[in-house]
Amino acid sequence: MSMIRGKDTKPEIIVRKFLLGNGFRYKLHGKMLPGKPDLVFPKYKTVISYTAV
Repeated sequence: MSMIRGKDTKPEIIVRKFLLGNGFRYKLHGKMLPGKPDLVFPKYKTVISYTAV
């Protein structure tokens, strides 16, 4: 279980590169929000939180 990472996983990095390349600005792992979502878009008041299954 110690090998399972919660941050900076390969799918997460792919999504972040795609979004940044298309001009979306985000914050990582919003600590002020419940559950610490993966991506926070303050401009759009939106969060993305996903889990690898």
